[in-house]
Parts: sequence; C-alpha cells; structure tokens
Amino acid sequence: MSVSAFNRRWAAVILEALTRHGVRHVCIAPGSRSTPLTLAAAENPAFIHHTHFDERGLGHLALGLAKVSQQPVAVIVTSGTAVANLYPALIEAGLTGEKLILLTADRPPELIDCGANQAIRQAGMFASHPLPNSVVAASHAGYSGALAGVDHRQCARHASCGRAAH
Repeated sequence: MSVSAFNRRWAAVILEALTRHGVRHVCIAPGSRSTPLTLAAAENPAFIHHTHFDERGLGHLALGLAKVSQQPVAVIVTSGTAVANLYPALIEAGLTGEKLILLTADRPPELIDCGANQAIRQAGMFASHPLPNSVVAASHAGYSGALAGVDHRQCARHASCGRAAH
C-alpha cells in the first residue's frame, strides 16, 4: 500500500470514529499536511463541512457551531502555527464547555527541532489550558485497535464531558 493510500485510510478511520460519537460538523482550514484528513471528511456523507482560510477564524466558527448545536465539532488544520491559531477558541471552549475536537496534522518526529518549516512541538502546546491530548500514530498493526483507541481517547472520555480535545 502506498504512503498516500495508507494515510488516507487512517484519516477515514479516525473520522469514522468521530461520526459514531455525534460529530456532524467538521471545520476545515485546508493545508498540505492535513490533506488526508480533509479528503476523508469530504468523502464522509455524515459530515457538514465548513471551510475557512484563516485558522483563528475557523476556531471561532467551530466554537459557535458547538455552542448552537450542543454537539462536538471537529476542526482540521495543518501543522505548525496553524495549530497555535486555534488557541483563543480553545480557551473559550474550555471556559464555556463547548466540545471541540482538534485534528492537527503534525510533521514527522524527525523534522521537529531541526529547523524544518512548520515543524513545531504540538504535544502539550496547550498546557496552560490543559485538555486531553492524544497522539494517534499510524501503524501497520491494523485499524480495529486504532479505531477503538480513537473511540476511547478522543470521544468517549473527552468530547462527551464538555471540553475540547487535541
């Protein structure tokens, strides 16, 4: 299986897990690294898609959708500073109880701390406003275990308890 097909399949598995936990709205700021997630969201008929070119504005759009719908809302962005631009909406969600699930496309670990473009440490970047953080690493071990892990980590414990998750 090609790397591209592998990444797209993993993205579809993650997004399918979110549909099973009530996510209907997906807010997307398209970017190169997040293409597999964006394509998987676009191909899933269970989602209502919202696209915005600015990540900060997208975060607030997602916050408003979560507030009005009283349902978890997924947010897809690419790597690097795109993730940091979600921080204001994330803080607000934490204060008001809206449910945001951030799906951020990180660079490979070997590109972190070596000067590579848009390669920043994502794990723990929201530490001053703690929220559940899961790294879903793709592997060839099979999708069923990953699906169960996403179900448990991203949805069952976090999105249903009235807070954001990354």
